[in-house]
Amino acid sequence: MKFTRIVLPVLAAALISPTASAAEETWKSIGTGLFRENFLHSWYIYSDFPEVEVEVMESEQTPGRYRIMNPYANYPDYIGSPGCQEGDWYITVDASDPVHCYIETSKTGYIAGEDQMLIVGSVADDYYNNRYGNWELADKENVCGKLVDGSITFPPMSLLGSLWDLSEPWSDDIISVRCDQKGMFRIKLPGAPNLDVVGNLMGISDDNTQLNFEVALGKSVEKARVALVERDNAESAVEGIVNGTIQSVEISESGVVAVPYTGDGFYTLFVVPYYEGTPREAFKRDMEIAFDTSVWRKAGTATYKERLISDCGELIPYGFVYNKYDYDVEVEENVERPGYIRLVDAYGPASPLTAGYKYDESRRWYIYIDASNPDEVVLEHAAGLGVDMSYGSMEVWSKADRCLNDPNYFFQGREEAIKQGFFGRFLNDEITFPKGSLCFKVANINPTGWYETNSSGEFSVKFTPGQIYGQQSGIESVAVDSTDAPAEYFRIDGTQVSADRLVPGVYIVRQGKNVSKTIIR
Repeated sequence: MKFTRIVLPVLAAALISPTASAAEETWKSIGTGLFRENFLHSWYIYSDFPEVEVEVMESEQTPGRYRIMNPYANYPDYIGSPGCQEGDWYITVDASDPVHCYIETSKTGYIAGEDQMLIVGSVADDYYNNRYGNWELADKENVCGKLVDGSITFPPMSLLGSLWDLSEPWSDDIISVRCDQKGMFRIKLPGAPNLDVVGNLMGISDDNTQLNFEVALGKSVEKARVALVERDNAESAVEGIVNGTIQSVEISESGVVAVPYTGDGFYTLFVVPYYEGTPREAFKRDMEIAFDTSVWRKAGTATYKERLISDCGELIPYGFVYNKYDYDVEVEENVERPGYIRLVDAYGPASPLTAGYKYDESRRWYIYIDASNPDEVVLEHAAGLGVDMSYGSMEVWSKADRCLNDPNYFFQGREEAIKQGFFGRFLNDEITFPKGSLCFKVANINPTGWYETNSSGEFSVKFTPGQIYGQQSGIESVAVDSTDAPAEYFRIDGTQVSADRLVPGVYIVRQGKNVSKTIIR
């Protein structure tokens, strides 16, 4: 389990005061439930969201009001803090109105950092009990929790958290920040059914006709309908899946589900679980399907020396101090322009640098590097890397490409890029850039300013010989430089084919240092 300590971004602030329970309120234990935390994730970014068992008590005067007893007593202590203080601590959740659930200001007993206790609450409680006395604004802003099938959940960013310094006296007014960015907080009451469903893309079938998804169903799910819908049509997809107007696959147990592959694009996977004969809340996951090799061929993996984020010395004063890692990333090469490559999800799950941080899995994220001219390699502007390392969206760009395409850059034009030594090189199956020739930007720190990175000059993408079809720089990298050399044939997906076994189709032909595309009819 990986974690990273971060500087807390102030997302919003509210003044909240404890809602005092009536003096005569008494409580009874109703059994063991499950607690999934998402308050501490605002201060510490974790790689998962474990659920732990907790004792749940219910008000004897107001059914539906609950106390989650010592919620952090069994919670993994992965931040090295003292953990949960001894005593009877609890989070009070009022779900007496199942569509207007709220969390009252609660001392959790969890000690974070230097003698600071985690205090939690919710925007709905603040609006209803402290400010307005009605649900109008809470409903308008969608900040109320819901109790459905024994589970209490809240919309993203509708919870509040604060760290109370124990050396200071308690105050009824607490400055808090909004929490639960992903909407992962959940309380499962004792006896709640397990209706969790999860779906993940595994890959495409060998004949490229079906996409395979691994679907896991909770033990209480009676059956589920699985469908892949174009993202533009996803808003009302659940209704269509249930009534049959959208094609789906019905399953009754966990396993691999195959759906037709109709082409690349942006899709949403839906898994609609059924319980007691009726459909329940659907699982959905946005994703980019990218298996077509007619434009970008799959070139395998390359060794990536990450020095864009980890080698930006100018950002050290802002807290950017990260380890350097070398790891494998997926690579694709453009069919029409050999040497024009893109790194696929370089900062996604494969990256040890960003493990545990929030990653946008709704699409694939690319870093484009044009090495079609091996002596003038550029890293094009990547307006997003898919990862938020607590400081907001990250962007990268090479100084050479800025000379060519950034009208606001001090240096302009190809000749200036050559003069300044900004271009990278593709030599000996490796793409490299000079020291300080790459740029890095974090929107939340400086929306308009670029910072110099690759200060060590170690950034590189290393391939195996022949992996990239594009011509390389210098005679060192050219094993054969003769038009009389034997021609080598490759399918679009990169598979080499013997010249005497060609069937009709499109092929990449490599002859010495020359690479071309041909059609066999």
